[in-house]
Amino acid sequence: ATTAFIDQEFRDSDTLRPYRPDDLEFALAAIVHASRFGHGLARPGLRLPVHQQLLLRHGDRDRTVRLRADARAPALLEVVVDGGEPLRIELLSRQDHSLQYAHDGVRRTASFAIHDDAVFLATRHGSSLFTLHTWDPPSAAAGAGDGLVRAPMDGAVVSVHVEPGQAVEAGQTVLVMEAMKMEHTLRAGISGTVQELRAQKGEQVKGRQLLASIQPA
Repeated sequence: ATTAFIDQEFRDSDTLRPYRPDDLEFALAAIVHASRFGHGLARPGLRLPVHQQLLLRHGDRDRTVRLRADARAPALLEVVVDGGEPLRIELLSRQDHSLQYAHDGVRRTASFAIHDDAVFLATRHGSSLFTLHTWDPPSAAAGAGDGLVRAPMDGAVVSVHVEPGQAVEAGQTVLVMEAMKMEHTLRAGISGTVQELRAQKGEQVKGRQLLASIQPA
């Protein structure tokens, strides 16, 4: 017996293609992540920040997801994925492994499981694994290997440990940020000389903003 006919007869069928989650599923994965660390009470069992930006990875795709809650109705979220059209999602409840929400006037439930910075999300369309790339180890978040040190997310610069013209080693602390009530140490991804420093203590920065660049040795 052979299965060659499957590729011949169904090569154009979506059922044989790797599943690619849509913007709504990226939004739901971001909401699940955010509800673990937020500070604004939206619904019983839901804690969400008023505004947050996350960088989620699915397979080889990284997508930026911005969450914004209405201060008067924090269960109503506006979610933007990679600068696209805003999605308006109402959060109804969050249980240990399920999220109830409403989108376009339709109530639905998504199931999920969380392990460290990974979320496995299952909706009526399919199942996907998302990882929170924003919180990768500091060397990766800083742009390891290219000499560029970028902010992993929106936050404030707590301290700066280098100056232009200074020689640094790979892994050396360049600066420290505070974001979401946590400190994040950003390190040099390569050995070399600090060519440019674009941040100072106390400055508010945006996610992926270039903070420093290092010329390879």
